[in-house]
Amino acid sequence: MEETLYDHTGKPIAYWDKDDESTIWMWDGRAVAYLKDDVIFGWNGEHLGWFINNVIYDCEGYQVGYTSETCPRHLKFEPFKSFKRFKHFKRFQRYLKAMRSLKTSVSNTSLSELLESGSVS
Repeated sequence: MEETLYDHTGKPIAYWDKDDESTIWMWDGRAVAYLKDDVIFGWNGEHLGWFINNVIYDCEGYQVGYTSETCPRHLKFEPFKSFKRFKHFKRFQRYLKAMRSLKTSVSNTSLSELLESGSVS
């Protein structure tokens, strides 16, 4: 089952494939992150943030992304999904950062930037 992930403007940025190792894919077919319980790890092993109650938070506790259920704006149309590219092996998970208090304000980091920081070159 796939779930679209939106930024704070309602723009679809990526999608989460729950049945494919909980992988988060960009629309161009790149696997950039994955969920392990409520933690988001980059494919490069970096701890990127948290996924709590259908909201994505960065490591500072600011809101970065949403599902269709929680997005605060009108949802924009999803782009065409490219074929999924070959997934690299997941890198060793680096240390988990301490969870900060969750905030209702939006992060200065965009959802796209957050997810791209987890990609493997």
